[in-house]
This record gives sequence, C-alpha cells and structure tokens, in this order.
Amino acid sequence: MPYIKVLDGLRGIAILLVMISHIFRQYYPAGWIGVEIFFVLSGYLITNSILHSGSLKEFYKKRFLRLVPPLMFFIIVYLFFSYFLNIENSILLISSVLLFFSNWMFAFNLLPKEYLTHLWSLAVEEQFYLIWSIIIFYIKKKVFIYFLFFLTFVYKFHVLNMGVFWSEFYYRTDTRISSFILGSCLYFLIKNKTNNKFLINFFVFISLVFIIYFGINARVYNAIQWFFIINCSVALLIFFSRDESNVFNRFLSFKWLVYIGKISYGLYIWHYCIYKYLRVSLNLEPWYVLYYGTPIVLFFVLISYYFIEKPLLSKKS
Repeated sequence: MPYIKVLDGLRGIAILLVMISHIFRQYYPAGWIGVEIFFVLSGYLITNSILHSGSLKEFYKKRFLRLVPPLMFFIIVYLFFSYFLNIENSILLISSVLLFFSNWMFAFNLLPKEYLTHLWSLAVEEQFYLIWSIIIFYIKKKVFIYFLFFLTFVYKFHVLNMGVFWSEFYYRTDTRISSFILGSCLYFLIKNKTNNKFLINFFVFISLVFIIYFGINARVYNAIQWFFIINCSVALLIFFSRDESNVFNRFLSFKWLVYIGKISYGLYIWHYCIYKYLRVSLNLEPWYVLYYGTPIVLFFVLISYYFIEKPLLSKKS
C-alpha cells in the first residue's frame, strides 16, 4: 500500500486528543477516543502489512524494529531519572511493560497505576499483532474476518452486561480487540468505497459530531457502552478521509498535523510520565504543565525519532 499522508494526519489528531486529555482532563476527559483511533487505524494498517509480508518472520521483524528500540530507550531514560526523583519501580512493572502484558496487570489491579500506566495500550497492540498475524496470514478470508468482528463485538457487550468493573473492561485485551478487527474489516471494504461526494461529506460530518460530543461529555467509565459508536465513527473517518475531494482530507493533509502523526509513537511513550510528574508531584496548573512539559517531551521525542526510529524505519523498508 502506498504512503497515505492523511493516515498520519489521523495519528496526529489521535495523539493530540490523548495529550490534551492528560493535561486538561477536567475540560476534556476523553483521551480514550484518541486511543480508539489508534486501535482502529492499527487494525487497518497491520492487516495490509501482514498480507504484503513475505512471511510471519518478516512481519515480526518489522514490528520489533518499529516498536521495541524506542521503547527500550524510553525505559532506560525513565529508570535513570526515576532513581534520582525517588520514583518507585518494580521488576514486575518494568518486565510487564517490556514483555507487553502490563494491561492485564492494570486490569486486575496487580500493579499501581503510576507513571507507566499509559503503556497498557502497547501491550494490547502487541498481543493483537501476535494473534492476528497468524489468523490473517493463514486464513485471508474476509467473510471470516467480518464474522470474528461480530463475535468480538457481541462478546464485549456480554462482558459489559456481566457488570465487570470499568477499569478491568478498559484494560483487557479481549474487550478491546474488536476495535482492531473493525480496522481489519475496513481494509477489506476499502476497495469498494463510494465516490458520492455528498455521502462522503455527510458521513464524515456525522462521525465528527459523535466524536466531539463524546469527547466533551463522556468520561470513559460513563461511555464504555458507546465504544461501538465511536469505533464506527473512527472507521468512517478513515474510510472516507482517503477521498481527496472532501474537506476533512485536506485538513488531515496539513504538514504540521502529518508531522505530529509521524512522531506520534514517541509522543505517546514520553508525554504521560513527564506531564504527570509536573501535574501530580510538582502540583503545577495545567497551563504550566503544557508550557514546561512540552519542550521536555519534544526534546526526548525528537532524539528518539531522528536517531532511533527514522534510521530503523529506513532499514526496515
């Protein structure tokens, strides 16, 4: 699949939603919508990547080079500073992050939700990549993929109706995997997209209305039952934003937004612990957190991007 810059633009929106929520959560509590954008988009892109990989070994190698070295760099720097700042860590915490099972630790409150809590989503993604790569590589039937989405969707609401506590529901892989599978379904549907400009703009508008409404009015523990609507809204944005004739496509193509999307992985890894330390440990007001924290975040993110991620991306390609 050729490079599509609007998808980086979507990544840019997703990471901005997450970062804004972690600073101004009293005004915008729905950073989880940004996570949903990442999940659906990952399902779409990873399905393409799997189908165009020569082997599972090649696919796993590319994923490793994309995700692990920047994460290792972050963990090394984090441990260095946490030692001097008297931030407690444990072998279980660090190993769960590096081995991508921290989401289960947080789901069942086996680890405190401190400075590395945000890395739960990387664990969910890696677990999805491992399972989904085998399914897609050996089955490759879109009808089966649609059926799996239906099953995981029904299962998600079955778990929800059982009265599972919201944080457990939020962090578990089995209750979040339908977002990725929806993205995979989107990959198989994309070839049949409509060219009706009115319909395209209408669906983009409706999707944005849902996302903005829930972003302003819904905290995650009040909005879990609406995840499906958000998932579908995100999928529609991805589906129709690829059409160069609509306004949203032109917005997603802005250079600054595309660039933010390119460095979004680093931004996601680095921003949370820095912002949280300033907000919680130093008790700074949100605007001061933004003012003092963002340059620090960008310093480490750009080092990671230009000296680790970009060279490895070139090697990977």
